[in-house]
Amino acid sequence: MNNLCMNLLSAINNTFELFGLEIHWYGVILTTGMVCALILLVYLAKREQVEPEFCLTTFLFAIVFAIFGARLFYVVPRFDEYFTSWDGFLRAFNISEGGLTIIGGIPMGALGVFISCRIYKKSFVRICDLIVPCLLLGQVIGRWGNFVNGELYGFKITNEAFWKFPIAVYIEGSGWHAANFFYEMMLNLLMFIVMIALTFTIKKKLKVGFLSGLYIIWYGIVRGILEFVKVGQLYWGSVRAVQLICFLCAAVGVVLLVLLQLGIIKFETPKMYERHFKIVHEPPPYVEETANGAVASVDIVQEDNCVVSDDATNVKDAENLVLNDSENVNNNTNND
Repeated sequence: MNNLCMNLLSAINNTFELFGLEIHWYGVILTTGMVCALILLVYLAKREQVEPEFCLTTFLFAIVFAIFGARLFYVVPRFDEYFTSWDGFLRAFNISEGGLTIIGGIPMGALGVFISCRIYKKSFVRICDLIVPCLLLGQVIGRWGNFVNGELYGFKITNEAFWKFPIAVYIEGSGWHAANFFYEMMLNLLMFIVMIALTFTIKKKLKVGFLSGLYIIWYGIVRGILEFVKVGQLYWGSVRAVQLICFLCAAVGVVLLVLLQLGIIKFETPKMYERHFKIVHEPPPYVEETANGAVASVDIVQEDNCVVSDDATNVKDAENLVLNDSENVNNNTNND
């Protein structure tokens, strides 16, 4: 198992050429995660009658903003490494070498989603509930990019009994370390399964914002705890910066979720709901006719038809009566 992990890492921790272009496995894995997330988003959105065009636009907004935020949050705190030389500054734009932190990517990605929702007049939090399972799927796949890049690992493991994957991961030039990326990937996979189960069962009974709040709590706790194991952390004084942010987000998520369930706060007003579904659900023709007063005329026509039908029945009865009278007259004539 030890040799397998080292051989696998050395085999894929390289670039390859495609049509003369140098491609990084890290980028391939991240792109795969994004595409899978988009496919799932389109599928889930279709179930809720949300347009594919909106999904694609929202995806593009979210990805661009998220990558920018993830890279920005990584390079800015490492000022000496990226902003003291021209070569370092150019490296700040090279995301293929790694260095994307989801702590910066999530809020900036949410900003991109918000902008798209404003353009299409959608309910922002309702769309976030639709997106979080897709986000988890993208994270699960994307974490393998950390594996090929030899990053997001924990403390060094000196006990040879634990030199095996997935307990540990071999980092070239450093030895065996706790496989943080794998721990986080598995925990996110677990929450992804939970989210999908909720989406396909009782989501309609959940309040708008429940799934989003659950994601914030879960990821805040998971990432915050794993920061105790991770090496190469960013510190604010003696405090682990990412860990502090994660635990604060989890605490805020708990408060929001409790207030939401108690009905003290709402993430969607009736006006937002009407605006959201006015675009999503095309009104059937008879609704438009009602607005134009056409339905009333239809009712009148139907009533007129009924009257005509009744009149026709009366006329027929009258004809029968005349025929009966004629027969009576004839019979009387014969009798005479």
